[in-house]
Parts: sequence; C-alpha cells; structure tokens
Amino acid sequence: MRKTIQRLMLDETLDMVFKKIVPGKLLDAGSAFKPYKDKVKCKEYLSLDIHDHFKPDIVGDVHALPVKNGSFDTIVATELLEHCHTPSKVVGEFRRVLKKGGQVVASVPFIYHYHGDMFMKDYWRFTQDGLNELFKEFSKVEIYPYGSFITTILNMILCRYFFLTRLSGFFYKLRFGKYPSGFVVLAQK
Repeated sequence: MRKTIQRLMLDETLDMVFKKIVPGKLLDAGSAFKPYKDKVKCKEYLSLDIHDHFKPDIVGDVHALPVKNGSFDTIVATELLEHCHTPSKVVGEFRRVLKKGGQVVASVPFIYHYHGDMFMKDYWRFTQDGLNELFKEFSKVEIYPYGSFITTILNMILCRYFFLTRLSGFFYKLRFGKYPSGFVVLAQK
C-alpha cells in the first residue's frame, strides 16, 4: 500500500517517540489492524477497537474503556482523537486506565482533509494549544509537530489525486516553513 506524505512523516515521528516508551503492558486503542505490534517494545500488546470485525483483543468504545483503573503502562492512540465526539472524555479514560507513571502516545492531524466514512466520523482538528489543554491533567506532556508548509500543501494535492501518492517518498523530504500537518503527543501520568 502506498503511503501519503502525511503518513510517512507521522511514521518517522512515531518511531522517534516509541523509543521513549518504557516496555510494559500496552493498549493500542482504535487499533484496527494492529499496525504497531512489531514497532513498539512492550511485554504485552492488547488491541482495542469498537468494530469486532478487526478481531481486537478488547471490543469497546474509547469513551468508556471496558478495563480496570491502572491496567496499562502505555496507551497508543494514533489518528483516533479526531474521530471521537468527546475527545476530553477519551483522554480522561486513558488517564484512568494508565498506571502511575504510564504514558500515552497519541497522534492527530492538524491540516488534513476530511476523512470520515460510514464507520467513523471526522469531528476535530487540534492545535498545539488545544493538545496541551486536552492533556493538562498529565504530569508531563511533550508535543512533536511534524510536517512543513511545503509538505502540507503537497500532501493535500497528492491526496486529492491518489495516483500521485507514488511520489510521496520523494516529496516528504522537502521541509520548508513552519506549518505542521499534525502532532504526536507523549503524555505521562
């Protein structure tokens, strides 16, 4: 499968942030096809999705996680919060089910096209200030912007004409201007 410029930059940023995770029991929230199972060091990897056709370990809604308080060392939630009708409730649930000192790795698009469908809606875009507010109950929050003015514009063009995404590998290296297309958050309870 071809990757967009956005996805290449997101993967690069996630790889860097995943190196900061202390291995333990991990929940991949909204995991669908478990894309990080072989990328994140952990002692136990559990997937959660609202759709059982993905065969997650746990079927449930992130607005009301069906797990006990303090169950996980790490939660990974990539490209999920923009699809949640109440993201503050979801982040609260993440905090609830994390152990003391546990970490959340979350990613969100900022400048990106609408991508809702019959399975999920596309409600939100987050700024760095919005993410700081959303994760304010955590003891430590690091936010990593990715993308640039040129990659953001090129990504929008290439996504409009999907056959052009084969050029993404070349174009994602062109980084000029400070206009992020998304953010990765590393928050510690």
